[in-house]
Amino acid sequence: MLDPHTDFIVPERNWWDYKYAHKLGHRYATFRMAFVEVLKSSGPDRACIETGCVREANDYGAGYSTMIIAELISWYGGSLQTVDLNPKHIALCKKLTEPFSDFITYHVGDSVAFLKSWSKPIDFLYLDSYDYPQTPKEGPIEPSQRHCLAELEAALPQLRSGSIVLIDDARMPGGGKPGLAKHRLVELGAECLLDDYQLLWRMP
Repeated sequence: MLDPHTDFIVPERNWWDYKYAHKLGHRYATFRMAFVEVLKSSGPDRACIETGCVREANDYGAGYSTMIIAELISWYGGSLQTVDLNPKHIALCKKLTEPFSDFITYHVGDSVAFLKSWSKPIDFLYLDSYDYPQTPKEGPIEPSQRHCLAELEAALPQLRSGSIVLIDDARMPGGGKPGLAKHRLVELGAECLLDDYQLLWRMP
């Protein structure tokens, strides 16, 4: 088992930086800080959940989250639950992440319902389901924002003090995907660790 303080947090010994820094673009800083915080605040049995899975090969422009989270826990320990409403997305995700399939459980279904049914503590929650419209022609922004808030509310009973929450697409017109969820996190007393293209929070 690698020591996160010498093999992840220290840049010159960081395999993850070497592999992903040039691929993740504007998500790099928040993903990196999120993973540092998760490694610091949880042990090798850490539980990670993401809503919305990888659905295209080498799609680092969308974060490629299932792959990079799974690889992280393959080194440091833990499990990843990934849930997506579209069975075709999950089927492709299984193929793309096959090298790390021992660490991943794949779920087809509504993410809010899944989170409501989850009964174990969550160490890392990544919210990235329900595509956010980039232009008015693609539809209203409110459904995506309401869904993100509903996911957060569903997960709250299993988020412990120190749990890390990362929400994608924060720098989009109209407040982005976390436009409503961020106000709820403030109400709860969560600490915003980084406000960038993604929003990163630590639960109180």
